[in-house]
Amino acid sequence: MEEKYNALFTPWKIGNVTIKNRIVMCPMGGTSLFGWMQPNHFDKVAADFF
Repeated sequence: MEEKYNALFTPWKIGNVTIKNRIVMCPMGGTSLFGWMQPNHFDKVAADFF
């Protein structure tokens, strides 16, 4: 791996939380309590994909 990517795999501290690496993914679903009832909800098949 190229040296310029080494920082991606080092811990990152945000407040009291330590993230083990800097590779992140944005949220994929809504925060609605009843979101699972919507026809286009983020389901197990999509979760398995990621």
